[in-house]
This record gives sequence, structure tokens and C-alpha cells, in this order.
Amino acid sequence: MPRRLALLTSTALLALAACSSTPRQPEPLTSLHLAGHTAQTAVFAARGPWTLTYRYDCSAMHKPAPITITDNGRVLLNESDIAGFGVSMQTTTGTQRLEVSSTCSWVVDVSRN
Repeated sequence: MPRRLALLTSTALLALAACSSTPRQPEPLTSLHLAGHTAQTAVFAARGPWTLTYRYDCSAMHKPAPITITDNGRVLLNESDIAGFGVSMQTTTGTQRLEVSSTCSWVVDVSRN
């Protein structure tokens, strides 16, 4: 009996190991395009410097509204206006978690340098 139990335990452990998955690594950045009217998140791998280009338009709301862009919790943009645009050069490498939050119409493009 103990041998059969050991065999079953070994088989169960192998099955669990096969089922467990390591987290997928984010895709290396070539370019990324996000657009919307609400919050969105994108994860990518930056192997070197990258450029963030953004534009937003709150004119449909007839008043200024905020837009916030963060990367792993680090604020890249925090503005409140009717409309705006800009370019920001970034040097952080590794896994990037870009979060865009605004009720305005916005577009964010990311490209590697």
C-alpha cells in the first residue's frame, strides 16, 4: 500500500507541476497604440529607451477634464485641460505597466527609440 500511495502522490505532483504556469513574459516593445474614453492598461517589455506620444480632447464635455498616465505607479502625465498633446522620452527598462485614465477622448502611442 505505501508504494502505491507514493506512486499516486508522485503522479499528482507531476500533474500539478504540469498545470502550473509561470507568468507569461510581456512581449518586447516594437510599438503600441491605445485609444479610448475610459481607463486602459497595457503591459510591455522595454529593452531600451522608448517614447510616449499622447493627445486628448475633452471638447465634447465643454470643460477641462483630467488625464493621467502612469507607468508602474510612476506618474508620466497628470493634466487637466480641454485638449492637449505631447511627447515624453522614457529610459526605464524591463516590464512596463502603462495605465491611462481619462473620460476624454485620448490616444497614446508608444514606440521604442
